[in-house]
Amino acid sequence: MTLIRSVSGVRGTTGVEITEELVARYARAFASMVGGRVALGCDGRRGGGPLVAAASDGLMRGGALVLDAGVVPTPTVGIAVRERELDGGVVITASHNPETQNGMKFFSSRGVFLDRAEARDLFAVADGAPPDASNGPRETRLLADAVRDHIGLILSCRHVDVERVRKWAPTVVVDCVNGAGSVALPLLLEELGCEVVRLSCEAGAGFPREPEPVPANLGGLGEAVVREAADLGFACDPDADRLAVVDEKGRPI
Repeated sequence: MTLIRSVSGVRGTTGVEITEELVARYARAFASMVGGRVALGCDGRRGGGPLVAAASDGLMRGGALVLDAGVVPTPTVGIAVRERELDGGVVITASHNPETQNGMKFFSSRGVFLDRAEARDLFAVADGAPPDASNGPRETRLLADAVRDHIGLILSCRHVDVERVRKWAPTVVVDCVNGAGSVALPLLLEELGCEVVRLSCEAGAGFPREPEPVPANLGGLGEAVVREAADLGFACDPDADRLAVVDEKGRPI
């Protein structure tokens, strides 16, 4: 495949289109545009570690202070950027694509993906010679509690009836495809009083199914819901920005 570029960032085959050099160059270009403090996360797919390191190096060479969020859902990075008033965010992920692929998603200081004009400007800088501030300070800090902060916002949302869910206390099977939702989604459900049965919730252990949570890929989740006599099942994609629901009979909704 060729390198795909859009408002959702860039993605391609790991080691072919998506290399450490490319990731570092795009990260440096992004940092040279936004400056300041930039959150960095990843979806935990195997082979992503060197790309995360390349992104961190590129961000620092572009003049940014890197705030390392680790393996977290893509939306968590956007929330952290917005709530902590950061200057931008980068996630190493190929979203719902197979594990042989990887990529980068970029957040503006608004905590949302770059708009069309911003993405076009970023690609233009990356295609040229991004400024190199490697003689400046190079620093990485831990972005602590990003997932818990995100969950706290969900629990305080007026659209979430926390007490009603806790009174129901359903049993939920969770299939996170060993991706970024492996900690966050079960933790959220437990805070809501659910009994959680974990299925493929070991980040970095590899994808046991096709990663996009469409009905054709949810057979294992449906079987687990029936086997556990659960009330429902949730499945997400590797970077946990897509959710699918399976009912108590194991049928995808």
